[in-house]
Amino acid sequence: MKKTNRWAKGKTMAISSKKTACVLVASAMIMAALTGCTTQKTVEESQYSGFLQDYSKLTLAQSASKTPVMRYISPDLKEGNYDKIYLEDTVLFLGKDQKPTPQVPKETMDRITSYLNNAQQEVLKSNLALADKPGPGTLTLRSAITAITADTEGLKAYEVIPVALVFAAVSTAAGTRDSDTAIYVEGEITDSQTGELLGAFVRKDSGPTLENKNTQLTLKDVQPLLDRWVRDMYTTLKANTQIP
Repeated sequence: MKKTNRWAKGKTMAISSKKTACVLVASAMIMAALTGCTTQKTVEESQYSGFLQDYSKLTLAQSASKTPVMRYISPDLKEGNYDKIYLEDTVLFLGKDQKPTPQVPKETMDRITSYLNNAQQEVLKSNLALADKPGPGTLTLRSAITAITADTEGLKAYEVIPVALVFAAVSTAAGTRDSDTAIYVEGEITDSQTGELLGAFVRKDSGPTLENKNTQLTLKDVQPLLDRWVRDMYTTLKANTQIP
């Protein structure tokens, strides 16, 4: 009986160890899958468009709305004797790997760019001293939309299970999975006469989730996002300049 009990106990411990090992392996697989599918919050260097004159000074910061942003602000911006700002038109400046798609056609990109340009003009005209041309004591602000993307949504936690992964793959191939959207914006502030770089930023804002690959993004979908960006821009300018 003692031998049988020892054998049974040993077998139970072996089974328990195997269960523990399986749980650890499964947990590691889930964590790895979730980490791999985490939505990117900031713009990677490989996604910089080339619109800015210098990206080397950018560091991670937060906008007024708590959005992660790669940003540079020179001490000379606030200390300089600047009392006006000249706003160049916002442009569509797609990076080398970016292009219109059926979900985000060129016409939609142009509408979004135009809306952002007009929104900037209205907010700054109402709240800051705008200049109609470069000159003494004047900053120049230039900005561009560098990408508008719609990508197949990352896997959810419940899709990490092997069987669910198969269904997720089938849904992706069939074009029925949701698409995450994002808008990338770059901009810089310079001395309007010398061209000295006084501020720069690169940011990515998440837009709405589209139902499937046949659903087109519209201007209306991203207006709240664009309005938030303009408010952030105004708040940053007000906090870091002496423009009345």
